[in-house]
Amino acid sequence: MNNVLRRSIVPNAAMLLIAIAPGFVAAQEAPSRFVDEQTAAVVRFDLDRIDVNAAAKWLTETAGGAEGKAAAGVGGAQQVADAALQDLKKAGAKQVFLIVSLADAPFRGAAPGFFVVPLPKDNGGDARAIGNVLTTGRAAGAKGDANAGAGAGAGADWKAETIDDAVVAGTSATLKRLRAAQPVARDDLEKVLAGEGKGAGAGTEAERARGPAIVAAIAPTDDMRKVVEEMLPTLPAEIGGGTANTITRGARWARLAVSLPPDGSLRLVVQSQDAAAAKAMADLLARVVKFMSSQPELRRAAGGDAMDRLAAAARPQVEQDRVVVAIDSKGLNDVVPPLAAAMRTARRRAAVSQSANQVRQLLLGCIMYADAHQGQFPDTLEQAAKTAAGGNEAMAAALLRHPRGPARYEYLKPKLTITALPSVSDTLLVYEKGEKWDPPAVLGFADGHVITVKDEAELRKHMEAAGKAE
Repeated sequence: MNNVLRRSIVPNAAMLLIAIAPGFVAAQEAPSRFVDEQTAAVVRFDLDRIDVNAAAKWLTETAGGAEGKAAAGVGGAQQVADAALQDLKKAGAKQVFLIVSLADAPFRGAAPGFFVVPLPKDNGGDARAIGNVLTTGRAAGAKGDANAGAGAGAGADWKAETIDDAVVAGTSATLKRLRAAQPVARDDLEKVLAGEGKGAGAGTEAERARGPAIVAAIAPTDDMRKVVEEMLPTLPAEIGGGTANTITRGARWARLAVSLPPDGSLRLVVQSQDAAAAKAMADLLARVVKFMSSQPELRRAAGGDAMDRLAAAARPQVEQDRVVVAIDSKGLNDVVPPLAAAMRTARRRAAVSQSANQVRQLLLGCIMYADAHQGQFPDTLEQAAKTAAGGNEAMAAALLRHPRGPARYEYLKPKLTITALPSVSDTLLVYEKGEKWDPPAVLGFADGHVITVKDEAELRKHMEAAGKAE
């Protein structure tokens, strides 16, 4: 829906979020135009049931004030998400769908699939504004055809255009495929989305009264299940091993209904082939939860007791041939603090990994530049980034943009040529610098290798060595 939303969806995830209101069957006519036998999941966000500020306020208070706000990742992200939401609503959007199709794998765009926004039939809506939000995160331009192009944060190949009565955002290849695609009826998927599948259930009485804000659904075809069995014949030993049949027989379809805070709830229903398959699936989910909650890094960040409460709240229950995980408002209040800490840990780990990848590319740019200039290193890091990006200015700017906000990359240009350096593996070229020491820090050396250091004294040691090499 916007850059923040796209980043919050894990690529290639099997379970994705879709919000659904009463009367879904009539409302989903436009998205069904883009569904076929390769569709793995469909996502719909009901914009009228999403209150970014209320959810962020609850998350901050529940997670523990200012510290919880940092752990939960709200603040700037909240402002961006709310601005995008309001822009979509002003443009006439009521629902945003995310459709995931195996035809688009491997996913190379800004999301694992493509977005569809049905245009209202009464006034047509502002297609261009909707397209801009889907590609840049903000509305811009006049009313007309959605042809906003790729937004700076959406990826080099992420565009929006109007197809039939909907604005669609995706990669160029996906949009080309959709223009010529013929829809295929997927009654199984539609029934699960609408809560009409056997055992799908509409959740609690309160959920049925107001409709959940978010519903996630997946209904894999027989061919998809065969692919899973072939690609993943044996499950990881960390979660007990076994065969993929536990998943393919244990998850005929799945539906996750979520009501947003402050009166939030979560209900996951997994339909199995039979009671025995349901029990095996529940045991597998329990092992997954236990494995995750036992990770030392998460337990240090969130606290052992908090992770134990999270594991208890997420314990699956078997109801005949179904597996159910239900967490009410009180349960969410208990699990949010450890989840917020876990989110912070995960974001930190992802940022370090992303930064290391960018530093490797910058080092490659330095080495390529030196090869083309008699061993002389570039004068600036901007030159190295441009070389690594093949002259593409947008890609070069992305390499220089640090994934952790105010932090930046510093460049130590050696006075010697690359061939004259006493030891390229000991010559520091690029390192992270922030307003204060915030370990771990990523360091890159003249031979192209990257390390992370947690001790500021170690960083100074490498910087001093670089100074001596000059």
